[in-house]
Amino acid sequence: PFAGKATIAGTVFQADGATMLQGINVVARNVENPFFDAVSGVSGDLLREEGAPAELEGKFTLPGLTPDQRYVVNAEEVNEAFRGGSGIPPLDPPLDVSPLSDFAFLEFFNGENEAGSNPPDDPGQFVEIPVTGGAVVGNIDFALNFDTEIDPGSCDALSLDPIDPATVTDPASGRGNFFTHHLSEITDEGAVFTPDPEGTCHALLKLGGETITFDNAEVTGIDDGDIYRMYCGELSTQGKVLEVLVLKDDAEVDQPLGIGGAIGLGIYFPSYADRETLGAVASIGGEVAYDCLLEGQGNDGFQGGIHEMIFPIRDLPAIPSDQVGENEIRGNFETVGSNISSTFTNFGNANAFGNFGNTEIDLNNSPDASISGLSFPGGGGITLLVANFTQAGQRKPLIEIVLIDKEEVAPGATVTLGETAILLGWNRAIDFFNGQEADFAGCHGSLTFYPETQGPGFNERFLGEFQSTLSSVPECLGETPQCTNDDECSDGQICEGETCVEGCRVDEDCAEGEVCEANACVPSTGGTDQGTDQGTDQGTDQGTDQGTDQSTQGGTPGESGGTTVTGTPGTDDDGGCGCVATPGRNRPDPAPFALLLAFGLLFFASLKRAHRRR
Repeated sequence: PFAGKATIAGTVFQADGATMLQGINVVARNVENPFFDAVSGVSGDLLREEGAPAELEGKFTLPGLTPDQRYVVNAEEVNEAFRGGSGIPPLDPPLDVSPLSDFAFLEFFNGENEAGSNPPDDPGQFVEIPVTGGAVVGNIDFALNFDTEIDPGSCDALSLDPIDPATVTDPASGRGNFFTHHLSEITDEGAVFTPDPEGTCHALLKLGGETITFDNAEVTGIDDGDIYRMYCGELSTQGKVLEVLVLKDDAEVDQPLGIGGAIGLGIYFPSYADRETLGAVASIGGEVAYDCLLEGQGNDGFQGGIHEMIFPIRDLPAIPSDQVGENEIRGNFETVGSNISSTFTNFGNANAFGNFGNTEIDLNNSPDASISGLSFPGGGGITLLVANFTQAGQRKPLIEIVLIDKEEVAPGATVTLGETAILLGWNRAIDFFNGQEADFAGCHGSLTFYPETQGPGFNERFLGEFQSTLSSVPECLGETPQCTNDDECSDGQICEGETCVEGCRVDEDCAEGEVCEANACVPSTGGTDQGTDQGTDQGTDQGTDQGTDQSTQGGTPGESGGTTVTGTPGTDDDGGCGCVATPGRNRPDPAPFALLLAFGLLFFASLKRAHRRR
């Protein structure tokens, strides 16, 4: 089955570069199609075979790769849930590389920099590997940055100096460093602070034209079940406080984590004591990197590292319902580009209000409904989701805006919906997550980016507003059914999947003088006189009317492609292309839409897990 395909092969070593390691999952992803074209294998899998030599212990082979493409390869743990009858060979239970996590991304293959330490081997950096048909690309060898015994790290080398203001250039961002033991506790009323006499922290934030500085401030930490928390600031007086919280499952030493979404957050409180009235500002992007981290409450546990935060730059207004007409939607958003890795899921702010038929689409931010804009680049395009990303929000609407070309994300730029972008909507977000078709679409409108937009890249801010008229998805895409029953097709044709195709079910489906045999129309062998008596009259009665029955407005399945746009994307040969189409225009390349929609569905699987546990 792999004839003509490409193969990547190599070995997984421990940090010493010599000791082979069995049981590590290795994944190769096509750079242009990372979710539809990915192959994985476990190191040492061939060692299961009887008489297999010991030198196969760390070997892996990834066959079936698409020729003439570029792949990125990474190593990761096998999730500890895969054991027993659900186990993934060769080890049961799986190798637990990091006791701090059920699942751990370990590192990308980094080419010449591959080594057992960082530097030079940054786990987050990768090289693209070109492959050709029938060829094996070998020597893709990993030297993992740590041994199977997890090291909590050392904070001896952590820089705990004040933050240079020149390094914080964005007008709504911050940087900082910290070290603390886990001396405080969390209650239903909030955190009860016990500052760490051995700890320290520094931070500099820019918010709303103000610069907020913490120099050698009070600091404390909490090991709160599933979450690590760090607090820096005026703890004794419960004044200005900066919090960093991260899901413990994803926390790793020397592994940067996103703190703008499902994995972690940075939160600034102007007054912790008055937080119920003054509120707080949460990060929509950024990262935290731990130099040292040890589970445990009290002096037995500690954390230390650095962080960078991206905060909202605009206070986006709600969309007034009286400014939105029938079958129309308006909205605004601010978000930050996310990484392909699940440790960078960046939320933002958003509002939207619309009407479609008898349905009201209310996605305005309120105390009862925090609406977020979530973005993620993939391939050449980018997708924006506007929804209430909580468990309760799954029965509220969801808006998805897909751009084919992410280079159109630029300050002040306007993108026309229906040409290189499309808006899709679901009355219930849960239907989107389950791969159901969209309930409505917008192909006649625009998307405008505000001047503060930086770009569509990882951790780059982009914000703006959108407006569009709404219609059904087939109407938006210019698609109408070619037929709904056999009578609407020409002689010798039947209706299959709303398309007229050659064939027959009964004699009446065939032209005069033909009968239906084995689903095909064939000449009748009946008498000549009967055919002569009936022929002319019947032809006159039926001819003109039937000639107009075969509609060609919908195009063929391979051209119209509504399925991929509105539901779970399929393979290249299952009919739909997922393209944006307007009458009289060439239809764009469908591949980015299929990729981006798949990205959205897969991405949210990790978001739901994180929000259930927060």
